[in-house]
Amino acid sequence: VQSRLCRLYPGYSISRMPEGVLGASSALVVANAPQHKENFTWHVDADPALVPPGPWRDAFGTYPNRQPGMPLFVTLLLYLSE
Repeated sequence: VQSRLCRLYPGYSISRMPEGVLGASSALVVANAPQHKENFTWHVDADPALVPPGPWRDAFGTYPNRQPGMPLFVTLLLYLSE
């Protein structure tokens, strides 16, 4: 998926969330899709202003998402079916 996105958006550097952002306990790929009868509402998946102390924050600090010139946090949602 990552290589396809890179071909679709050649003007951007697309990568998975580095371990240094949320720590070693966070997975590179996280699935949290709702299951039958579960209720999910709007929420923030990742916000560079809320990154815990670590290598990422040491390098980039905290900042509002979409700040020009800073890494942009986005969520990619894939629905896979048979």
